[in-house]
Amino acid sequence: MKKYIKVLLITACVLFVLGAGIMISTYFIFYSDDIPSQIENDRIVTVEGEVIGIDISSSYYNVSIEKGDEFKVIFEDCYDPGTNVTIKDGILSIKGGFCDDIEILGFDVSVASKVFDTFGGKVTVIVPENEYMQLIYAEIGCGSFEMNDISCGRLVTQVGIGEISLKNVDVAINKFLECKLGTVYDNGDMKFAINHSVSSSDM
Repeated sequence: MKKYIKVLLITACVLFVLGAGIMISTYFIFYSDDIPSQIENDRIVTVEGEVIGIDISSSYYNVSIEKGDEFKVIFEDCYDPGTNVTIKDGILSIKGGFCDDIEILGFDVSVASKVFDTFGGKVTVIVPENEYMQLIYAEIGCGSFEMNDISCGRLVTQVGIGEISLKNVDVAINKFLECKLGTVYDNGDMKFAINHSVSSSDM
């Protein structure tokens, strides 16, 4: 009986700490003047120079890669002001804040990704019609990755919790898709993902 009461007390304490943490986080997200608004972080970055590949990593972004008139990166409602956009050795790199696991008191709470949607936003990479990407690499914690009407040499996409959506995507050499929890739409083939990973070499 004492053991049962002890377990109940520990559970109650854990739930109280989790609830208090979420309430405090919500206050700072929505009411603190020290945190910049999402609208202030909308911006467009024009890409100049030769680009042969794209490398994106962030915890909470919703990423889209699509065709357009000029090479640019569009940030919409993006909270993370520390995101860096650079070009090195022909690789367009977009790096936001990133964490592999979200744990509280030893419990994995990554599955509660909706709580962290405020930190997210949409990043759209526009690739000109005449440009060919040798490599596209995307690593996203909680969010989505979408690619439309793009041809590339290699594609590596890793999403923790969210969605991978490929439409009219042609990968010449190798394609690797990994989604821990969510949905994968691979050129018309839809799968619910639980620790799902597939490579074109497996097909």
